[in-house]
Amino acid sequence: SEGSITNVAFWDGTSVVWPDAPALCGITMALLEPLLPSVRREVTLADLGSYAAAFLTNSQGFAPVHRIDSTVFAVDEKLMRRVRDAYATVPWDAI
Repeated sequence: SEGSITNVAFWDGTSVVWPDAPALCGITMALLEPLLPSVRREVTLADLGSYAAAFLTNSQGFAPVHRIDSTVFAVDEKLMRRVRDAYATVPWDAI
């Protein structure tokens, strides 16, 4: 459900699926989740093949996932553009 500095999300063709499991909610995940059609549900290794794409979020932004164990994911350019466009709408904090 998370890496040491990342959160993972999956694309089921309709929604971004964030694993419903114990994990720290990273800042980029927290920013993107309300901006994308998002759901939380259990994700198991056996489920991975049912997802069309996956991506990681961290403090640097986001990146597509190409493979988890033996499950290969195609990069969904339309999804990545949608994530990028959502991320671009987040206002900067004045410092």
